[in-house]
Amino acid sequence: MSRSILGMLWIGLLCANAHAQTGDHMEVSVTVVPQDIRIMVTSTQIDFARQQAAAGVVLLDPATGEISTKLHGQHKLGVVQLTGGAGTHFAIDVVAPTALNGEHADIAFDVQWAQSPGCGGEAYSMINAKRSYVGQLGEVGQACLRFGGRIVLDNAHVGVYRGAVQVRLMTL
Repeated sequence: MSRSILGMLWIGLLCANAHAQTGDHMEVSVTVVPQDIRIMVTSTQIDFARQQAAAGVVLLDPATGEISTKLHGQHKLGVVQLTGGAGTHFAIDVVAPTALNGEHADIAFDVQWAQSPGCGGEAYSMINAKRSYVGQLGEVGQACLRFGGRIVLDNAHVGVYRGAVQVRLMTL
């Protein structure tokens, strides 16, 4: 026999005489967490436009997008869009001032907000909670929140009034 055939027989004999060992087992596990929800502010300004000093109560309605009164200018709603897995639950915390600060005085401010489950032109529903809200992304994995509010202009001083609204998002 040739050397290569003898070598192969020798290797075959070694393998045949090897003892098989039994091994222990491994466990496999995975923890699945909800898909992250992305938050995008698509309109960063709540703007009541130009108002007269004695306009009284002015409502910038987040459900309809309308404003109750204005002298002129364009009013704007704040808009936040949430995107993630369809049906994902979320919690929103809103921190808003109770007054807007002016150079000489403050004016009362009450933030109001509304939600649409899909952001695609569906109707907005008012959110009655003032600070926290638990919601769910719509069938297309989106939800839109619009922010407006109510200001009180009873003989307000002429000037610009400002404040800031913070929105915090948590996945549940």
